[in-house]
Amino acid sequence: MREMLAPLKNRAILEQELCDCPDGVDSAEQRPLVRPEEEEIADLRAALRRSCRAHRKSAALSARQLVAQANEIDRLKELNVGAQQRLAELESGQAIVGLGRKLVSLGEANRALMEAARRVPMLESALCTAHAEYIRLSLERDFLAMRQGAETTAHFVVAGS
Repeated sequence: MREMLAPLKNRAILEQELCDCPDGVDSAEQRPLVRPEEEEIADLRAALRRSCRAHRKSAALSARQLVAQANEIDRLKELNVGAQQRLAELESGQAIVGLGRKLVSLGEANRALMEAARRVPMLESALCTAHAEYIRLSLERDFLAMRQGAETTAHFVVAGS
């Protein structure tokens, strides 16, 4: 900034104002009125400070935007690589071959399931028949046990008389 102020005649006044004036406070507010040229210089200096602050803010904002855009570009590049890999896989036919293998595998599983489903009614019928036979045999056993128990009781009754 001093290179820009070098052509001024009374540089000491400006350097003193630089040191005395905190950031954000206009130097024209702190000093008494002097000559119009000095006032103009002070106003130009304050305008220069405001301009520098605006440029710094703009630069910081631009830097943040650049970083955000760079991150977005990286994310989109990763998505593009994934999409290109998927496209290459589809173009090579590997996806179709994989789907064909799955179809064959599922077809075999479906056939096995259909065969098992056909056996279910037969097994159910055999189970019902076996259960009916169990009930019949149980009733016959109970009847024979009851009949034999009656004969034994009758035998004891006849012998006891």
